[in-house]
Amino acid sequence: MLKAIVVTVLPCFIVCYSFAQIQRNGPIPSSTKPRKERQLMKEEAAVKRPTVYTGFGLGLDYGGIGLKVEYLPVSFLSLFGGVGFNLASVGVNAGVSLKMLPGKTFRPTATIMYGYNAVLIVKNSNGATVRKGTYFGWTPGVGFEADVNKRRTNKISVQVFRPFRSDEFKRDAQKTNASIPPWALSIGINLGY
Repeated sequence: MLKAIVVTVLPCFIVCYSFAQIQRNGPIPSSTKPRKERQLMKEEAAVKRPTVYTGFGLGLDYGGIGLKVEYLPVSFLSLFGGVGFNLASVGVNAGVSLKMLPGKTFRPTATIMYGYNAVLIVKNSNGATVRKGTYFGWTPGVGFEADVNKRRTNKISVQVFRPFRSDEFKRDAQKTNASIPPWALSIGINLGY
């Protein structure tokens, strides 16, 4: 489990460090760029992106069906927390998301978070719930964000996650002969402030 977390988290930190170096050193001097490209850079700089997003969505990063708050201390990195209902109880997650191509309208993302990543609901033959359980663990994922308005203040977010599920969950799921998909999908609409 620890090896899987290190293999997932280490590349994210290396990429974050590389982006931080690029951002710290600044863009290429404008005198070496063509006129049209300089104009485009001025227009992009004029668009001030929000540093806080709140959104509604469905998926692990939203706590199931719920809300997510995201803070961007720098343009390529965000810290987020989500809380929602996961069909068994309250689901909570918190994590970090790396935004590749932060100045663009379409941005690939890489995410790592900790919190709820599995739910097990066992029902008897009459349909009554016998047991409910929420399980916690690390979850990495990849996806994209896309701006949905010209001011670039609102966005949609789509992610695919690969949860590292706990041994307790695996034992409980095996007892019920449950078929559990190894991937989880997330989609949400976020408003920037």
